[in-house]
Amino acid sequence: MNCVIITGATGMLGRELVSLFNASNQKYHILSRKKTDKRNLVYNWDIKNKYIDTEVFEQATTIVHLAGESIASHRWTAKQWLEIENSRIESLNLLFEQIKLKNDSIKLLVSASAVGYYGRGINNKPYIETDKVGQDELARLVERWEAAVDRFTQLGISVVKLRMGVVFSTKSGAFPKMIKPIKLGIASVIGSGKQWIPWVDSVDAARAIEFVVNYRSQFANEVFNVVAPFPIQNSRLTQMLRTHFRYPIPFFNVPSFVFRLIFGEMSQVILEGSSVSSQKIINLGFKFEIQDFNQFILRRLRKT
Repeated sequence: MNCVIITGATGMLGRELVSLFNASNQKYHILSRKKTDKRNLVYNWDIKNKYIDTEVFEQATTIVHLAGESIASHRWTAKQWLEIENSRIESLNLLFEQIKLKNDSIKLLVSASAVGYYGRGINNKPYIETDKVGQDELARLVERWEAAVDRFTQLGISVVKLRMGVVFSTKSGAFPKMIKPIKLGIASVIGSGKQWIPWVDSVDAARAIEFVVNYRSQFANEVFNVVAPFPIQNSRLTQMLRTHFRYPIPFFNVPSFVFRLIFGEMSQVILEGSSVSSQKIINLGFKFEIQDFNQFILRRLRKT
């Protein structure tokens, strides 16, 4: 059976993917900063010191690359921005050099990317995969990130880039932070409220990765947007959440400058989200289990 190497397996998306692989008996190895523990399928790597336990490549033909510092975990200081970039690009460079040096078994690299590629700004026509890269700092970061992925084609490896929307999970990530003030009855619409939130359920995001891995022979150097088929605007999302938690909708919006003061440049993700289409991967046969935000509330939020 094809063995898959997973980086970033302890993150939110990585945990969902491991759960799916366990359920389907998919063989996998995990690259981790922890010490090698073969019994638990864990192999050590140290990006800073450019080290990989090469036994991780035994019987492996596919890499799923999810490693990287969270974009939304901290304010975007110069130091944090460098960490965000290095954690993605340097980890890919390490894998590239190791495979180039002594491993020719890897045939496919599936890498998480981000819809931030398209840039910020409220748009009426959803972005598709062939649209040009945006001009803001986040878009340029994603462009450099994807360029590091594309290098693997030089080694004869097919690459698939999955431009993820904001991954929603009730367990961790951005969503619990979003609903906390709403549950306290103190949240309101952010900025104009017209900005789109290109989101995706965490299980669906992991299922999209599994879909590509299972049908790897059909894909060669592809890019797919992975977002729920029905995006939602901030004002509507806030209304639905406040209804769910039985709080009245306030009559005011929180001014944009408040979020810029708190989050700095990272506020662009909250204030200027774009609409993005996932029709391309749907056309290939992938079906999102959670297609709209109402389904997310019914199937995920009411279980918490």
